[in-house]
Amino acid sequence: MKSLSFKQLVTNPVRFGFMHLMSLYIKRSKWRKIIESSGLFDADYYRSQVSGGEYMSDSELLDHYLRSGWKLGYNPSSSFCTFIYCDQFFWLNNFSYSPLEHYLFWGNRHACSPIMVSDSESIVYGEALEKWGTWAKRQERPVLLISHEYSNTGAPMTLLWMAESMKKMGLAPLMVSLTKGKLQGEITRKGIENIVVDLFPSPVREEYEFERLCLKRFMESFDFVLFNCIIGLCWAADLPKIDKPCLCWIHDGPNAMRNVFITSRLKESISRMSLVYAVSQFTIDAFAPHCDKNIEFHLFPYGILDIEDNQEPSGESSNKEPEIVKFLMPGQISRRKGHHILLEVIKRLPDDCKIRIIIAGPKNDAEQSLYEQVCNCAEADDRIEYRGELSHDKFIKLYDEVDVVLCPSLADPLPIVCAEAMSKKKAVIVSDHTGTAGLIDDKKNGLIVKAGNTDSLADAICYAIEHPREMKEVGRQGRKVFEEVFDVDSFDRRVAQMVDAAYSIKSKKV
Repeated sequence: MKSLSFKQLVTNPVRFGFMHLMSLYIKRSKWRKIIESSGLFDADYYRSQVSGGEYMSDSELLDHYLRSGWKLGYNPSSSFCTFIYCDQFFWLNNFSYSPLEHYLFWGNRHACSPIMVSDSESIVYGEALEKWGTWAKRQERPVLLISHEYSNTGAPMTLLWMAESMKKMGLAPLMVSLTKGKLQGEITRKGIENIVVDLFPSPVREEYEFERLCLKRFMESFDFVLFNCIIGLCWAADLPKIDKPCLCWIHDGPNAMRNVFITSRLKESISRMSLVYAVSQFTIDAFAPHCDKNIEFHLFPYGILDIEDNQEPSGESSNKEPEIVKFLMPGQISRRKGHHILLEVIKRLPDDCKIRIIIAGPKNDAEQSLYEQVCNCAEADDRIEYRGELSHDKFIKLYDEVDVVLCPSLADPLPIVCAEAMSKKKAVIVSDHTGTAGLIDDKKNGLIVKAGNTDSLADAICYAIEHPREMKEVGRQGRKVFEEVFDVDSFDRRVAQMVDAAYSIKSKKV
């Protein structure tokens, strides 16, 4: 009998249900240790919510939550709000396992947040939407931009840039997210209205139909609605149908299709959209085969500020060949970004190789062993340096220290770091599983390697070391790609075309 991988188990609800039973009955003690070590189940906290809880042991309380308590809306601790997590993944309510189990086995590996109970109390519900609906009706051209999170990651950041572009055009954007995040402060500083809201009602709550009605009224207060990312798009399938244009902007790659929730709801969700945009051809190729053939995808890359304009010239001669070629490997430490491939290449490099590699990016708790390998490599080899997680201001200064930027990702729709590197005239080495590769002519304005192929990346790094002058020209030609595709003016023009298309559809509906 063919065995199932761990990833297959946790991303398929039927298989996950089987795993759930195995965990509870065959490996019960180990499973309990996982829950207890997470710190997300507090027996004393849970006891106060359960009738007769004072007569139940800690073990009985945990059983109560896993079997029925979560369905009643009880929280396992003050650090995990059951309803809010269910609303992020409401489809799991159709199955027997709890949201806490889902988070520990899947959610925490995919940057999902276990919202604190105290934080959930500040999230907008029900009648509070009427306030923002009234706000929208007072605006001349209100638009609603929906994100699944407010994190300092690519998709939410690019949605902020779109909101800024729309505001320059005289629109009144309101950004909405399911969860709080560090980006929210930046959004507020940019003068963009924003709220955190339980936007997608959960069928488990008694107020489900009332909340759907509130949501319908709220959304119809805006001229059009844009869903950011595939997660938000798939939630749209369960939203009430509104009589306003609905758009989506997909930033995701094929990894998203491994989520059975997304796979099963994609066709239904996209069919409800008035216009479908994708950040790169790589993204279109990933999702088009799973959608109806009559769905038309429009290519819509983001635009970023030209960081070259904000930096003082180095004053170094462009003809001077570097004694040591310096590389930057940015991004969260993960296999998806290709850090394990880079580590294999480093092992092959001769000791006298004139190279320095700077690795910069946050730790990924789900890939602790890979993070430790990166740290050990940096300690053992003077040519390798790990800078950790940096603020964006500090991060962009790294481009001035390096000659080449590496992006050997296994899947990356359109990495922002490559656009920034091109802005700085830095040569980029990207895998053929990135959206950036579709903009590059190999060895002319960038280098392309085979995703997951150690030999291919090693060859590209050696080429960069042996041909420093050619790589400088590659960087200069990459700058032209930035100006044609990622420049803010080009982005503003694309946003204006999107807005015109949305209002054209709106006028036909009236």
